[in-house]
Amino acid sequence: MNKVSIKLIIILILSALVPMTLFGMIAVWTARKTAREIVAEENLQVAKRAAQQIEQHITNNTMVLEALTQNLAKTDLKDWQKERIIKNYTLQFEQFRSIDLTDRLGRTVTTSRLDASAQNESQTEAIRTALSGEVYRSEVFISKNFTPDMTVAIPLKLLGEIHGAVVGELNLIEMWRLVDSIRIGREGHAFVVSKEGLLIAHGLDSAKERVFRQEQIGQLPIVQSALKGEMKSFIYADQDRLEQIGVSVPIPSLGWALVIEQPTREAYAAAARLTYQLTILVVVFLLLMILIGLIGGRRYIVTPIQDLIRGIRAVGEGNLTDKVKILTRDEFRELGDAFNQMTERLSALKEDIRRNERAVFLGRIASGLVHDLRHPVKNLENSSHLVLRHFDDSKIRDVFRGIVEREFPNLNRFFDDLYNLTRPTPISPVLLNLSSFISDLLEPFRIHPHCVIEGPGGLPVSPSKPGPPEDKKILISVRINPPDLKVWADRFGLERVLKNVIVNAVEAMPKGGRLFIAAETVSLKESPEPKTEIAVSDTGGGIPPERLNTLFVDYATTKRKGLGLGLAICKKIAEEHKATIEVKSRPGYGTTVILRFPTA
Repeated sequence: MNKVSIKLIIILILSALVPMTLFGMIAVWTARKTAREIVAEENLQVAKRAAQQIEQHITNNTMVLEALTQNLAKTDLKDWQKERIIKNYTLQFEQFRSIDLTDRLGRTVTTSRLDASAQNESQTEAIRTALSGEVYRSEVFISKNFTPDMTVAIPLKLLGEIHGAVVGELNLIEMWRLVDSIRIGREGHAFVVSKEGLLIAHGLDSAKERVFRQEQIGQLPIVQSALKGEMKSFIYADQDRLEQIGVSVPIPSLGWALVIEQPTREAYAAAARLTYQLTILVVVFLLLMILIGLIGGRRYIVTPIQDLIRGIRAVGEGNLTDKVKILTRDEFRELGDAFNQMTERLSALKEDIRRNERAVFLGRIASGLVHDLRHPVKNLENSSHLVLRHFDDSKIRDVFRGIVEREFPNLNRFFDDLYNLTRPTPISPVLLNLSSFISDLLEPFRIHPHCVIEGPGGLPVSPSKPGPPEDKKILISVRINPPDLKVWADRFGLERVLKNVIVNAVEAMPKGGRLFIAAETVSLKESPEPKTEIAVSDTGGGIPPERLNTLFVDYATTKRKGLGLGLAICKKIAEEHKATIEVKSRPGYGTTVILRFPTA
């Protein structure tokens, strides 16, 4: 996940996959919805036409029977003439299995049946209904010939009065043929349900047995909706648990329901093929987009970024001559050109800085050497003038001798320190008495024109801000507790450190002030063993907080002159003694330098 190319691939996949997936889902849903609507509408139209044909078939045969009734209503017809008319109708219209004529009392006047007693149960109700003045149609029943039949009765009226009834047994085999002929696809079929919910016709041969049993299926929702006079489509599972899409239409004049159903696997086959094609198309487009994105992204985005990263790394390694070559003609090329111009300017600037640094460094070395050598040379100069004026004074000559013996080794040690600044400096630790050591160390300051060394007594641990000093004098106070406190240290090394710190403190108080030197044994929380602590405090202007972290860095100085090697060498010498050096300062209040050595 840390490479731009991988992130680019993920972004391309997400940006392409999400909309394409949504498009595919919407397209598939729309295709299935449209396919269902189309299939339902087409099947509904077929069902409407079939229902009209069935209704027309029953209506036409009822009209034939009504026409027969009108012929028989003539007053001048004899019974034998009526019988001949009835038999001619049964011969002319084969759909009538038999026709009976009854009088107003329901007695049979004439019939087309050979066996006059061969009547079905519905004829009695049919005669009674017709004699009441209404047209009667019975439920469909299965005859002895295993064909669907229906009894139809028409009242016989003469001069507005009912004189009998014409009862016909109608053969509905044509309805079966019509239902059998309805095919939707290879598996779609139709069936008809009576108003009582009985199955009276079915287009599948395997379901004919259910028709002969006149199975009750009126509880099915699709059948109930048609029996209520509604036209609807449903998706449901049939008795074989096969999902079907069905449409139902009512046959109003009969109260029947016609249902056409088709397995959804066949009805939605086109939608399934379209779904498959859409899926393949979405995947192909997705892969194509990813491929184009990868090729284009690598050429126009990843490769330029990698070239820029390579150039940046080369600059980070100090190689400013390496150029970035970007072949695209866009913002990346402009960025590469700007980067190349930047490296050229950096290279020129680097040369300028190098030349300036050499000049500044040489100047600092020269001024630093003068600064660091001035104090011992000045001590020698002052003592030389003093001895020249008082050559006969043996004490003056002894002081001069001591200063010479002290400063020349210090000068040699300074040159050695400068030479060995980057190399370990050998030390020779001895047990030093701090009282006598610091007393000898302060000897040159006794002749300093602005320094006054105070005798034993009252040294504060932390100096307070002083009032205005008189004559720019620097009062030096020393306190050693206990007076015989000792420390293991190299004499010249410790002298170099303390002298450097004292000189810095004196130079920090050009208007005068106080200098405190204290040595004692202390216990620290971070160390299990006590330490010997030497603290040098002044009341000068202090050091800004932002400069404290660079005091011990080579060539870093807060003075206008000097190499900045003083505290750097002090820290190096302290580390060689396994000691620590710390500086605390408050601007306007002064500075304290603390040395902590292992206890002797």
